[in-house]
Amino acid sequence: RPGTFEPRAGKQDSDFRPCLSCPQNTLYWGQTKCALSDANPPPPPPPTEAPAPPPGHSGLTEKEILVKLFQATLGASGQWTNSDGWGTDNNICSWYGVKCNDGDSVV
Repeated sequence: RPGTFEPRAGKQDSDFRPCLSCPQNTLYWGQTKCALSDANPPPPPPPTEAPAPPPGHSGLTEKEILVKLFQATLGASGQWTNSDGWGTDNNICSWYGVKCNDGDSVV
């Protein structure tokens, strides 16, 4: 009823969770908050998810992509002539055959 609020549903939905009184009058039925004031600020915005990768990008790191390549081409099974460093925790720029620029990005 006017003068009360219920933060979750805007209505009393059980005898155990009655509507709460507002220090200032609310104008409508079904209020989910009292009028905004310093004592009753708006709720914080919901957390945001990480943005999706841009079109054409998988969202995987360079290391994850190289490991997938290594596994898909049977490098992990010993089928490569030289797989020095591949799949290790070493910097990917030290893996055999991987070339990087000064910023340690694969080129």
